[in-house]
Amino acid sequence: MLKKPLILLSAFTLLTAGLCSCQSGGDNTPVKLLFGTKEFIAQEEVDATSHMKKLADKSALDSLIEHQDNFILIVLGDAHETCGCWNDFHESNIVRYQKETNVLFYYLYQRELKGEDYGLDLGSEKATIGIFRNGQLAYQNDDGKETSDFNKKYSVFHSWMEARVALPRVYFLTRDQLNSLYEDTLPFTIYFSRQTCGDCAYMQSHAYRSYFESHPTGIEDSYVIDLDAVGIGSIEKDGIIYFRSTSANATPEQKEAQAQYEAFKAEFGLVETKDNPAGYNEGYVPTIFHINPEGNGKKTGDVIDLSGVFYNDEVQEGIIVDTYFTEDRLQLECLSYLRESSIENKVLLNLPARGDRRETNAAYHDPILEAFLNASIGTL
Repeated sequence: MLKKPLILLSAFTLLTAGLCSCQSGGDNTPVKLLFGTKEFIAQEEVDATSHMKKLADKSALDSLIEHQDNFILIVLGDAHETCGCWNDFHESNIVRYQKETNVLFYYLYQRELKGEDYGLDLGSEKATIGIFRNGQLAYQNDDGKETSDFNKKYSVFHSWMEARVALPRVYFLTRDQLNSLYEDTLPFTIYFSRQTCGDCAYMQSHAYRSYFESHPTGIEDSYVIDLDAVGIGSIEKDGIIYFRSTSANATPEQKEAQAQYEAFKAEFGLVETKDNPAGYNEGYVPTIFHINPEGNGKKTGDVIDLSGVFYNDEVQEGIIVDTYFTEDRLQLECLSYLRESSIENKVLLNLPARGDRRETNAAYHDPILEAFLNASIGTL
């Protein structure tokens, strides 16, 4: 199997300058970020909120915290977005750093936090950067002091960030960017996720993240796409985002988003068909594929040379009654990594549950997930 060149992380040096920070649990090591983003690579225009990803609302932040994620959050003071000092700081530091590292900056406005500060030192006339480890604030700083070196010198800002975050190796893509990978001939690994999916969040905060944290070097970069994103599981009309719905009371916009979502799953091979056995039923997440593209845009069939659909087993009366990992599917080339492994439980159908549904999924799926990642992005 062809592989992309390995990218090794640089060493991180700690600052001795007295910059504002706080450590959760006394841990002053860099926070290991799981996800970055390449969605802004082609974006040349810079405005007050460019090169950052807006969280939908406070509940989206609460979800990141509940699932003990590692992430960076910028909280914009309500009177700060139109301030020239923010625009200077944002373009000179945030945008430049994002372009250089593909780090993912989430942002919210202070008013959206509804009076809660999450331990952050907030203010209406400043932007506060919080770096969270396992859902708890680990470090923070802000642009409130316009004459500070942190504000005015990119080298200081860069060093502060470098000392506090370990750069990610899984990058969000847009649909167009993902399409372009199938038009090339370079193999890649793509994780199909939904950021509102509880099974995805559980896998990400446990076995998936643990794999990356236990492999600081020696693995390839890979990609993730959010199936809740506009253009996939939602649509935007007149500035309003409508999310898909199968409800009998769904609006025409929600139905349109649902049809778009189903079409995406079929196009990218998540749906199981005779010509696309790597899919699973009507398509589920979390799904991870290793793709060996032919350079012609083909997305299904044998271009999917490794596959796994995780955390979707159905348990009834203490027995797994539906799973991706069946005897028939084990014979497929895309599951060769599992067939040739030393994993004890390769076929999960009819196996006994090991706790509740999620515990059962983790017990059986985590070794398979590790085998998949070793085969797709690791060194064998």
